[in-house]
Amino acid sequence: MDAEQDPRVQDREQMRGHLRRAAHHFGVTLTGPPVEGENLRSLSAPVRHTTAGPAWLRVGREYRKWIDDAETGDFWTGIPDASTAFPDLPLPRVLDSHLSDDPDGQRRVRADLMTRLPGRALSADKALRTDPELPDAWWNGLRAGIDTLRATPTTRYATPAADPGWRVREVFGDRVAEVFAVTARETAHGDLHYGNLLGPDLGILDWELWGQAPAGHDAATLFLFALLVPPVAARVREVFADILDTPAGHAAQVHVASRILLPAKAEHHPDLAAAVRAQLQPLVATAAAA
Repeated sequence: MDAEQDPRVQDREQMRGHLRRAAHHFGVTLTGPPVEGENLRSLSAPVRHTTAGPAWLRVGREYRKWIDDAETGDFWTGIPDASTAFPDLPLPRVLDSHLSDDPDGQRRVRADLMTRLPGRALSADKALRTDPELPDAWWNGLRAGIDTLRATPTTRYATPAADPGWRVREVFGDRVAEVFAVTARETAHGDLHYGNLLGPDLGILDWELWGQAPAGHDAATLFLFALLVPPVAARVREVFADILDTPAGHAAQVHVASRILLPAKAEHHPDLAAAVRAQLQPLVATAAAA
């Protein structure tokens, strides 16, 4: 396929155009290369503001039908909403926002100018692949942050409530989905992988999806995406044992695993998929035999 006809190339150029226009709107200067979000739904970059100094600029683009959806549309304001809802958590604070229409007439564009947190992402993608050797204070802060989230009531949804088990059925079968059906929900970050965590000072990024999710969702996400680094996976299990080692925690691990193991996802990280299958095998085997 010719590069000019490649949809991904076109999407990248369109998103870079949106990023440049947002920088002009806010009066900031781009100071580093852009970072692409999953499926190019977002594009972000470090910037400098004449008065605020170093900052971070993110542009997101989404179809109107998803923004207007009564159950899932809250994601569109997830980042600014979290900025005000959790004043004590280490997350970027939104300084300004701007909304516009995409030229295709079907999508909207959201630009958020945010404070820039110190530190670096623990991974270049979702899975952890090296041990960042984080201090105890980092782990204590992460646990405290997740506890704050869990105790915060919300009507937002991080994962759809209508049929949370369809991925489990597709990956593990009907019986496993029945045994590990979601019976409890709580507020979660919703996408708490290692590309969204900073160190050595704790920072938690990308709050687009926060809201109600199966109880234990964030702890299960941290555990499964750390499996390629056994010392970190063991630390996650230690810090979140009271969540992970419960029926709800087991269900959360099965549901997060099903997201990782869907064929369209697993092909992007086969090493992690293999580790997740091995980790979940005892739970799945017990459920299938029940």
